[in-house]
Amino acid sequence: MNKIRWLQVGTVALPALATLGFGELEAPGEHPWQVIGLALVFLAGIWCVAVRHKLQDAEKKREKAEQDRLTEEARVEREWLEGEYQARLSTQTTLIDEVSASVGGLLDVLARLVRESPASRAHQLLPTQQQIVVELLKVLRVHHERGRATLYVPHEDGRLSPATCRGRHDRARDFEPDTPRGEAVWDFLRNGPPLICNDVDDEDELPAGWEGTGSDYKAFVSCPIVVNSDIYGMLTYDVPDAGTLQKSDADVVMIYAAVAGLASRVVEGR
Repeated sequence: MNKIRWLQVGTVALPALATLGFGELEAPGEHPWQVIGLALVFLAGIWCVAVRHKLQDAEKKREKAEQDRLTEEARVEREWLEGEYQARLSTQTTLIDEVSASVGGLLDVLARLVRESPASRAHQLLPTQQQIVVELLKVLRVHHERGRATLYVPHEDGRLSPATCRGRHDRARDFEPDTPRGEAVWDFLRNGPPLICNDVDDEDELPAGWEGTGSDYKAFVSCPIVVNSDIYGMLTYDVPDAGTLQKSDADVVMIYAAVAGLASRVVEGR
């Protein structure tokens, strides 16, 4: 039994003993119990005061301990948030630097392509698209180690097939014409803004008409490759872990989709 518990017991017991002693006497003033009873009453009063102070002190200590705990938790939380902010800021700065250097190199490639003959430019389109996909993977490796990037190109029969696919071993499927999946992707290319889906197992996250297998990936970003309403294809990036894609990932895919569109224009001589 702790000290506070003893104090609480004594606060009740001492006055009770004093009352009991007086109650048994016919003439308490002529008996020693009078002195004992008065002493017990006096002691009970002192005891009650002591108990009150002890309880108040205990309550203050408890409140201070609770306040100290909350303060420490707030400090730890603040330090964690500051660390997260600094880490993200550092990552974003690194990402911006890498995108700038990467896109600058790709634009140099396109500048050299402009100076070549139309026949030579046509042969250089696929290698350029492959380089774009490789650069996209390199840049996003800051966030994701097992990403996959695919650049789709359209065909006259309405099919959309991967021109190049890099990253994980599995190859992306074609979008076949006259199928719900094929019609959905063409509607996306004509009208849709870039799309980010962070969980293919969540129906609320999925785009309309999506019929992907979700094999070895759980989240993806898709961006049309469109220049002045001319559709040149689609650039996608997917990862095996749900909930890990960020808006910055979608922004990076958009940048490389724009470069891919520019490459197609250069090959056309436009």
